Amino acid sequence: MLTQRIPAAWIRGVLPLMLFLLLALFLNMAGRNLAAAEIDPEEDDYPPGLLGTYQSENTQIQRIDPDIAFNWGKQAPLPQIPAGPFSADWTSLILVRQPGDYQISAYLEGELTVEIDGKTVLKGKRETPGWIVGEKYKQNFGEFELKVTYKKISSEARVQLFWSSNLFGLEPIQANILYREEGNPEVAQIWRGRTHFDAHRCNRCHQRADQLTSPAAPDLTHVTTALNPAWLVRKIKNDDSVSAHAKMPFFGFNDQQAEAIAAYLFANAKSASLSKIPAAPKDKKTKKAPTHDEEQRAGEILMRSVGCLACHTIDGKGNQQPFSGGDLSSIGDKRETQWFYTWLSDPAKLNKAHRMPVIKLSTTERRQLAYALSELKQAKLPQGKKPQSDKTLIASGKKLITQARCAACHTIPGIETPAQQIVDLSKSTEDWKNSCLAETTDLEKGRPAYRTIDREAVIAYLKSSTGAPSPENEFDRGRYVLEQRNCIYCHERDKHEGITQIAGQMAKFDPALAGQSEGM
Repeated sequence: MLTQRIPAAWIRGVLPLMLFLLLALFLNMAGRNLAAAEIDPEEDDYPPGLLGTYQSENTQIQRIDPDIAFNWGKQAPLPQIPAGPFSADWTSLILVRQPGDYQISAYLEGELTVEIDGKTVLKGKRETPGWIVGEKYKQNFGEFELKVTYKKISSEARVQLFWSSNLFGLEPIQANILYREEGNPEVAQIWRGRTHFDAHRCNRCHQRADQLTSPAAPDLTHVTTALNPAWLVRKIKNDDSVSAHAKMPFFGFNDQQAEAIAAYLFANAKSASLSKIPAAPKDKKTKKAPTHDEEQRAGEILMRSVGCLACHTIDGKGNQQPFSGGDLSSIGDKRETQWFYTWLSDPAKLNKAHRMPVIKLSTTERRQLAYALSELKQAKLPQGKKPQSDKTLIASGKKLITQARCAACHTIPGIETPAQQIVDLSKSTEDWKNSCLAETTDLEKGRPAYRTIDREAVIAYLKSSTGAPSPENEFDRGRYVLEQRNCIYCHERDKHEGITQIAGQMAKFDPALAGQSEGM
């Protein structure tokens, strides 16, 4: 049998490149499978981000950071760390895509050391904000261990890491090339607990000094405008509280209690004027106006292409995240077509506390979307009757609303925001079975249950956050706003892909969008 010797030059040159391409393909497929199967990134291979360890004199806390780009100023890096001197260490792998002459730089206020593959490539300190630049060095391609050590040495703290080479100019070391060989589930659990705590608006009842408060729940001043009463009673009973989208507290209201609360809202809510839906213009060639079905189909295509599914889901398709806007599969059971048209034009007119971006749409597009939304009736609810205007029933509804502290999250006509503070979460708690994290409710104590919250994660977060927290630094506040407003599910940032994946799904699902994912 004949054999052919493989040249040594080929082994040295081509084989490493093949291995690198296989690694890149593996990481890409791992990311795709993660999104499809909704696997916890920390349980998967090569999870994204750096493991950050923050330490002051008596406190240490870890967090998964997407990159190293921080401007803390005079504030603490994390609420669990007191303001003042602190240090931070980050470890990860860094993926270098091309060999060349590299140089590491940092915009810095503090003391910094950067090591790649055990070699110090940047070291320096500054007591005022400014640049430090390392020596140029030869860097091969592949993945290498990255270790970064920072120390605050003056009144303010800042570190932003950059690099450059003979192949590209100065740019930040981006999140998409920073990952770890193994996950850190216990660390990630703490911060997932923070996300669930905020997304379920726990901090609107359990308020602490210097802690961010979650955005309000919908303003109920105009809640009954064009509303199906049957939908409202069903919502108050919270029958869908086991849905993955459900964040409203579950109190176990029975039919009579739900009807009493609905009666109060119908008696006290104010009517909002709705915009008139203009008729569809006739086609210049055919002299015919589009049919209702044609308008509805056009609206369906718009729902799948203008970004609605970055925040919402419809029939299991779309984005489901802690701060998502909810499921629209049965939204047509809730409202009338004219309400949707008004909402798409001016959401603040109907709900001053709304989070929805006002998308630039034409009159035709708003009409088409309104028709499409009004046909989403998965629940097939009948049109209910307006609750009786019975004084006893209305008074009972007001009492229930007050007991349940609904006005801590909602603006409700005639109901004041609760002034009484409840359990102080700055103190260590072990009796979780008698807390809001219990599986049963206690309406007399105003204690709800949350059926889909990650209880263990919230407990881990609260245990890490006892004592008086430091004020949230402005830099992290900005990051949290991007998360709470769902900006990162349309726009790429850090480790988030934006709307890319949803666009790809819709291009495959809807024939009208085939080949258009790049433009969505």
